[in-house]
Amino acid sequence: MPAGAWITIVVLAGSLTIALAPLRITARVAAPASGGEILVTQPVADDLAAYGRFRLSGGEPAELRGVPGECTLWRVGRRRG
Repeated sequence: MPAGAWITIVVLAGSLTIALAPLRITARVAAPASGGEILVTQPVADDLAAYGRFRLSGGEPAELRGVPGECTLWRVGRRRG
């Protein structure tokens, strides 16, 4: 693993999942979020969609410094009912 801080923690219904991601990239994904808003990249959105308890909206393209190419950022919310 390259040098630097690498960690992303995701909690789903009491289960703790630790995924390795550069902390700098995680911070760049979170930076455009408004207060209380959660933004995720496409791979995380795919996992959340498969889980079925979350509502995804947005799907807006974004360029993140240090990440090659364009990313899609999704807003995450809880499904009702």
